[in-house]
Amino acid sequence: LMERSIVVPGEQPRRFDRVVWTADGEIQIIDYKTGHQPSKKYRKQMAGYKRLISELYSMPVKAFLYYLDTGQIVEMYG
Repeated sequence: LMERSIVVPGEQPRRFDRVVWTADGEIQIIDYKTGHQPSKKYRKQMAGYKRLISELYSMPVKAFLYYLDTGQIVEMYG
């Protein structure tokens, strides 16, 4: 899914850049970034995304930042 929002009662809608269900039973959340911002800046955002998706689906969830300018992919833990 690309650019889909999830509405949580009492909270602002969350809009995900991309959510991928892999063939081996895992969900991957991918957030696209431009520029050279440090990945630490996005830990809280991505942890919230992982938590929300984990609550909705009983599958392993991984989160990644994909920097469009450099092609760098950073897995977000936590």
